[in-house]
Amino acid sequence: MRRLSVLVVLVAVACGAPPRTHVPETGFRTVEANGLTLAYFEEGTGPLVIMLHGFPDTARSWDPIRPRVAAAGYRVVTPFLRGYTPSGIPADDKAYTGKDLGQDILALITALGETRAFVVGHDFGAAGAYAATLLDPSKVRALVTIAIPHPGFLSTGPDFPWKGRHFLYLRAPGAQALMRRDDFQHVEDIYKRWSPKWSPDASELEPVKNAFAKDETLKAALDFYKQLKLNGTPEPFEKKVTVATFAFAGETDGVLGPDAFDDAREGFEAEYTVKRLPGGHFCHREDMDAFLNELLPFFASH
Repeated sequence: MRRLSVLVVLVAVACGAPPRTHVPETGFRTVEANGLTLAYFEEGTGPLVIMLHGFPDTARSWDPIRPRVAAAGYRVVTPFLRGYTPSGIPADDKAYTGKDLGQDILALITALGETRAFVVGHDFGAAGAYAATLLDPSKVRALVTIAIPHPGFLSTGPDFPWKGRHFLYLRAPGAQALMRRDDFQHVEDIYKRWSPKWSPDASELEPVKNAFAKDETLKAALDFYKQLKLNGTPEPFEKKVTVATFAFAGETDGVLGPDAFDDAREGFEAEYTVKRLPGGHFCHREDMDAFLNELLPFFASH
């Protein structure tokens, strides 16, 4: 029996650790918006602020930031994007576009009993924030984006095919297997590549790995990449932004450098401010004090 036990252990080691088991989220609220259940965390009272996560992140990425914005006098809502459990996961592969995210945000504002909101978005959340603003600017008090310039006025340098290679391989057939390998090691690889000077604690990545352990969520997260239009400009990104916008750019972003935000200035007809922060693609998390020292005065002035 002892020999059998040792053999089992050796086989387990040879085959790698067992697959991660998804642990359901707790402490969230839900609302129906745009025909979908959206789960979110909420804190504070005052003007509504919606803060949208990107990839590879979840609503948990705002946990250290949400209470500080709430303490400044705002009602802060941080939803899980469509496809990210415990929000609804549409079965249609084509239901994961920037326009879909924009429609979710506009419907969420209404479902929360508000008429307008400050909309803050990072990465894919930024794409959704742009889309919401372009679809119905009357519902966006002001726009804040992190790490993503206006998608319809984006210019890239000669190094982008290499820096942006994930736009191709994350839509390939083997992408889910790549992400799952070695307990989602590729999540760590992405963080390191996109924010090369940041070494986040493992606890920062646990919510992401846990979310992706649900197969439907991992597939949905990658479907956003599959639905990206690599040629041409999809609706509504051909339009120009007509509300006040504050864009944060990481000085060492491993995907798009700060110059891309200056080049996108043509896509804005109202106030447009670009702030370069120390850090990379996750600059709002790498130096939260620097981020909030710019964000909160912008809110107060609008």
